[in-house]
Amino acid sequence: MNKVLVLLVLVLAVSGTACAAEYIVMPRDSEKLNADVWAAAVWEGRVPAQDDSQASVAKVSTQLPFSFVYGGKSSREFLSTWKSEVSRKSLDGGITEYVRKLTDPDTRLEVRFTGKVYPECSAVEWTLYFANRGNAPTPVIENVRALDVTLNPVKKTAKTPQDVANFVFMTNNVSRPDDCLLPELHRMNGSKGCVHFTWDDFQPISDKLRPGDGIKFGQTGFSSSFEVSPFFDIAWDGGGAIYGVGWTGKWDASTDTAEDGTVRVAAGMTDLRAFLLPGEEIRSPRIMQVLWTGDDISRGYNYFRRAMINHIIPRYQGKVCMPPIGHMTSSEFECNGTNEQIEKGWLDSARGLGFEYYWLDAWYMARGGHPKGMGNWTFPLSNMWDPVRFPNGPKAVADYARSLGIPKFLMWFAPEGIWSGTTMLKEHPEWCLKDKPEVDDNYCYSFNFGDPQAREYATNFFDAAIKEFGISIYRVDAGMNLQSLQSVDTDPNRLGISEIRCTEGLYKFYEDLIARNPGLIIDNCCGGGTRLDLESLSRSIPFWRTDGSVWTIGWRSRELNAVQSQIINLSLNRFVPLSTNGMMGAEPYYIRSAFNGGLSFNDDSRVSGYPKDKLKQGIAECKRLRKYILGDFYPLLNPGHAADAWCAWQYDLPDTGEGAVFVFRREASPYSSMQISMKAIDPQANYRITLYESYDPKPPMTVKGSELAHYSVNLAGAPGSLLIEYKKL
Repeated sequence: MNKVLVLLVLVLAVSGTACAAEYIVMPRDSEKLNADVWAAAVWEGRVPAQDDSQASVAKVSTQLPFSFVYGGKSSREFLSTWKSEVSRKSLDGGITEYVRKLTDPDTRLEVRFTGKVYPECSAVEWTLYFANRGNAPTPVIENVRALDVTLNPVKKTAKTPQDVANFVFMTNNVSRPDDCLLPELHRMNGSKGCVHFTWDDFQPISDKLRPGDGIKFGQTGFSSSFEVSPFFDIAWDGGGAIYGVGWTGKWDASTDTAEDGTVRVAAGMTDLRAFLLPGEEIRSPRIMQVLWTGDDISRGYNYFRRAMINHIIPRYQGKVCMPPIGHMTSSEFECNGTNEQIEKGWLDSARGLGFEYYWLDAWYMARGGHPKGMGNWTFPLSNMWDPVRFPNGPKAVADYARSLGIPKFLMWFAPEGIWSGTTMLKEHPEWCLKDKPEVDDNYCYSFNFGDPQAREYATNFFDAAIKEFGISIYRVDAGMNLQSLQSVDTDPNRLGISEIRCTEGLYKFYEDLIARNPGLIIDNCCGGGTRLDLESLSRSIPFWRTDGSVWTIGWRSRELNAVQSQIINLSLNRFVPLSTNGMMGAEPYYIRSAFNGGLSFNDDSRVSGYPKDKLKQGIAECKRLRKYILGDFYPLLNPGHAADAWCAWQYDLPDTGEGAVFVFRREASPYSSMQISMKAIDPQANYRITLYESYDPKPPMTVKGSELAHYSVNLAGAPGSLLIEYKKL
């Protein structure tokens, strides 16, 4: 008999009609079946035959996972009466693509529910499209919940202490014994380091979901992950569901727990309330769902990571785009005072160390400097740079870097930020969103990517800059002011249209630049990590995930900077596999703290006595370790920002039995040893391990898996680090 213990019932409703009596049983440890089975049910209504040998404790209904209000009525009242057409296509890699069209016979509103199934990681993603196929305006569409599901976790009657330890991701919010039986909402802060220094960027938040409770969260102000992250999950005893929202604008989500224990989870765009004109089409946020089973929540997070790596993160020539190992030269040092000779001096100091990219922030070379140079994005290209400080333009310093063996060029821009007095505002004021009645001398307006003519001009300008300067990574900062969009939509029955058009325009801008420059990578900064959503991450990679780095680097505090990197890696890596932030230091403790596929190196390598030999070794180590970054990720010791603690995480490649463990003893820790409980280790197998306290390896050893799973680490100095590479024999 198969062992079945998936504690999940999903009731996915879009109509108020009685829920279908047909349910799907999903057995434990069969996540690869979950996505296919769920998708077949919600798109096609196909319900496989039940296996009587399996206990019916894990069920999925056949109904749709979204809802909306149309003409003042909930879709639950009418959607089942609309004409429905379903198509299914098999794609390479075992992916299945679905399209379900639902059409109102009276108004000819078409709702397309499109999505893909990624069975190897138990993931499904979908987006809704609303199109007016009629000859008259539609009734008002509002309260579109691209995600609207109801979960019914099955509860145990008792729990052992070990059950509790395995289940609770970060033990908190458990005030009484029965609380550990309740499902739990796990979410994250976003980034707000652009406002002030904080330890809270991307740190986890956990809430027990008690009957009668409701929790609301989301982004209603600046950008998609400012202060609040659009990645979250619901976990319970035996499994859970993980969600990512893709909308580079205002979104909100909620959970509501009924008295019977069911949990309704919903998410969508915040400010949509609009009728559609004939021929007009709009879209919803993108949603990704991962279903997982078992007692270790890391299992679910690693399925989500695999979905991101395999299907979301940008690729070039079939390979995932890795963060760069780049030298940021004058950024956070000379800033607006930099010039061509200063940049060349920085590059001389980086010669021969193994850097892949020369990183130049264009706002520091711009006419007017930062911030008042933001917006000189008009032809000729020479409008953008200061002719006194950079008489030969960006190409001269980029070419100089290439002559020193630093082959690629990363350049910062802020296409959405248009400062008063810049050439764009002077030449094309109609392309700038006016959320203030008068243009003044000290204000930043937002460029309107929702205007096709404006977007095409910007695409042509930045495409020309990419080609002329030889840019390999186009760095994007300073996102649009979402509040300014509210000033555009003055009709109360057309709210949200401008946000949709600007957001779609931004996506097309990215896509067109990549199409015109094969191999181009887009660095998603936007105030440091404030745009980390599913859609942005499908087109870009964050190499500056928090402006908190501005503070720690500005204070020249390597220790604070390293701890900042550690605590963000531990939390953000569960959902966003590749990201970096500015770092300082050449010694192993600092390099390993910051490394997450690449390095955004922001230290002064020009000073006399700088340990360039160590920096060169550290860069070489990072390149060697890159293969692990795309593996499963496990937080092992998560002490927050405590200076007297140890910290550790692990990457594991399950297909090859290899992995790497990063261990850190922070500067104030009084303890010279710590036991590390590694994950995904076969206790019966033998492993070859190599320890690196410095960059030089110690002699390899062979140890039993049972010893490696609970390994004692010794570090004499603080701060100090140990790297453990292992391979199953």
